[in-house]
Amino acid sequence: MAKQPKYGNTRFRDQLAFWIILPSFAGILAISVLMVIYAAPDNREEVARLVFSAVLPLFGTWVGTVLAFYFARDNFEAASESTLRLTGLLNRSSAVAELMIPRSQMVVHTLADGDTDGSGVKLEDLLEKIKVSGKNRIPILDKNDLAHFVLHKSLLDEYALLQEGRALRDKTLHNMLGDTGHPEYKELAGAIGFVSVSANLGEARDKMNAIPRCNDVFVSASGKNEEPVVGWITNAQLSTIN
Repeated sequence: MAKQPKYGNTRFRDQLAFWIILPSFAGILAISVLMVIYAAPDNREEVARLVFSAVLPLFGTWVGTVLAFYFARDNFEAASESTLRLTGLLNRSSAVAELMIPRSQMVVHTLADGDTDGSGVKLEDLLEKIKVSGKNRIPILDKNDLAHFVLHKSLLDEYALLQEGRALRDKTLHNMLGDTGHPEYKELAGAIGFVSVSANLGEARDKMNAIPRCNDVFVSASGKNEEPVVGWITNAQLSTIN
């Protein structure tokens, strides 16, 4: 899918802003200097103080306005483009790369060497990373970027309630997934699918629907779980496609 053009004539707008702001600054500065120079000698100190107290806030207001204009404009355009992309421009035939979260942008927990069962993964650490990420889940990968689990905050919260007031401080991923009274924990954490980088979003959705209780699909080179993850698609993202 071709990238959507930026809104408006950006070059013209930038030039217009430059030629309005620069002369205005120069004019204000020149007038201020002239007022001080041509003030009566016995009144020059008072004039300088008045000019300073009037011009400094003006400069600050102008700088703030300019910064707000450019930052707000870029944020608005990014949000608008994202909204358009997610609410109609993507459909089942769109490539997974159009929607997936690239590996470089994924907040994950990486298993330590030799930690094959999550014994070294503290649940408190997972909750903190989920909080930092701003999402409601976190993938668990190994050092080779192979995906093993996805832990949702709702699952961690449910397990925390079962502790009957005891903190999760000493609980690990191994403790939770190995809870014999709740085998569904391991099933939910391991309910992940894989598609290739050449797949489309329809295939990703079909893969997710084919796996019971699956809410996450990873993208790898050829769609195999023994390949490094290059992207990640959630059920929330797939719910936006036509």
